[in-house]
Amino acid sequence: MGKKEPKDEIEIEEIDPPEEPVKKKKRRQTDINGSADQPSSSKPNGLRHTLNPSDINQLGFETESDHVIAVMDHFRLKDTETPEFIEHVYQSKKKIYSFKNKAATDVTFLGKEKIDEDDNYDYCLAIYNRRTRELDYKPISMLRFEGIPNIDPDLLTGKEIKKKINYQANYGIDEQAFADRRRQLTTQFGSEKKNKMLEATLRRQINDDTLTTLSKSTFESKNVVKKSEGDDSKAFATAESAVLPTPNRTATLPAEIYPLSLFYSEFILQSYGKIAQDFFKENNEMAKLTALGIPKLVAQVAGKVMHDQKSEKECYLVLKLIIMSIFVQQMATNKKSLIASEFDNFPSPIFHAIREEFFRDKLKTNSRWGYTQMERDRFIAWFLCLFLILNDFRVAITPLASQLHLSENQSGKTLSALGCVVSSATVEESKRYDTMRMARLIEPPTEKKLRKRKRGGGG
Repeated sequence: MGKKEPKDEIEIEEIDPPEEPVKKKKRRQTDINGSADQPSSSKPNGLRHTLNPSDINQLGFETESDHVIAVMDHFRLKDTETPEFIEHVYQSKKKIYSFKNKAATDVTFLGKEKIDEDDNYDYCLAIYNRRTRELDYKPISMLRFEGIPNIDPDLLTGKEIKKKINYQANYGIDEQAFADRRRQLTTQFGSEKKNKMLEATLRRQINDDTLTTLSKSTFESKNVVKKSEGDDSKAFATAESAVLPTPNRTATLPAEIYPLSLFYSEFILQSYGKIAQDFFKENNEMAKLTALGIPKLVAQVAGKVMHDQKSEKECYLVLKLIIMSIFVQQMATNKKSLIASEFDNFPSPIFHAIREEFFRDKLKTNSRWGYTQMERDRFIAWFLCLFLILNDFRVAITPLASQLHLSENQSGKTLSALGCVVSSATVEESKRYDTMRMARLIEPPTEKKLRKRKRGGGG
């Protein structure tokens, strides 16, 4: 076989001509209304970065679109209405248009090109020429308009407005609101057992309706509480004249049942009337009286003296009521003896006059003195009687007993012995005094056969 001579093969490489640089068109003013007197806009350099997915797509759009489509989702213009659009182009290089309607002068309709993350589409306008049967595509910008009342000028510049955080505001949830949400979740998703527990909790709640129902039912019944013969007060087991003030049984008005002359004499007024007036000139405010440790209900009675020009007799009686309330508080705290230093804020002569009127024991070297159970019952009875007279012949039992540290049951029995009718409070009184029972002096106490205690073993 003969050898085949190799042929020299020549490879020819085709070289593409260099690509011409992309020419950038200058952005021209967009004229929506077809008029040439629109405000001029700035001309941003560079390709339009808002075109998605790319600046150069298969349709050949290489420059910023000159056509705008306005989408108005929530309103529609009238056929005869021709709005004037204002174009705003700033450093953000975003098209922003605005226009106003004569029907709503305070509302600015703002249109911006909103491109969502999932919106990977370019929008174009197809123009068909019927004569040449040519179809031309032009890029467009789709703006969505919405009405904004009292618009912030920064929105027209394309700036992102960050909401300011108020660090002084309390964003915590209220305890009651949290409990309401928890009950709602229990009602929707809780088990039958949890719902029964929730219903029982709601039944036990006390509100204004509950107070109204109780005041109209429970305390109006005379047979609700079983009467016991063995729990009589020691004030009732003693002779009436020794503990309770002597009433006028022939009186027809509440003011005539217990005359004020039981609590003062002419000598007392001449000696201490001016001192009592001077005390209320210095302590002429409610805050000053409560700062002295006076119970709130007693201070309210004293307020009548502060706001009106009262005589020496009335000033003395109110000051006596105040000092007696401090006595009652001390007897509820100290079971065996009282101390004189607790009365340093009050006139000393009046304090000693009250002490000598109700207590036999003399002051000891340590400024203390003792008292008996009968003296304690007598003092409380006379205090409640004076409070009735100065407080329009009625007493809110629950708050008074609470402020004086007394037994509510014992206070009610003492007031009943004075002739008061203990009944349920009205709705207004329940809200005003936060009480369920009121004692009212209407008529003189009826004569009762009081059971006397047997002392010792002899009969």
